[in-house]
Amino acid sequence: MMLPLIGNILMVTIPLKWIGTPNVLPFLLLLDLILLWQYWDFFRPQIDERKSSYDVKSGSMRTRNGYLVWLASLAFQFSANQVSFWNWPATLTTVILGMILSALSSRVDRTPSL
Repeated sequence: MMLPLIGNILMVTIPLKWIGTPNVLPFLLLLDLILLWQYWDFFRPQIDERKSSYDVKSGSMRTRNGYLVWLASLAFQFSANQVSFWNWPATLTTVILGMILSALSSRVDRTPSL
């Protein structure tokens, strides 16, 4: 439902020559398309109703350690806003650490626990 909504907002803001909104909305459209592509197996039965059965891929099981690493990365991302009032290089470091931790959360889920 976000695709038509963001698309319509984009079509209105371009002729009105708004300054920032037409620059942000294509990025949001791209993020929506990435989500649709990522979860295509789950949306397919709603789109193509002719076929009675689908091979839905099961997602990988998430572990508690993976969630904790992901929550730590989220805490880094949220704290970057407060750090930005203090020091710009520290803000950049906080954001990069948060992004690295969020990428590592999927690796933590893949490693077998002892």
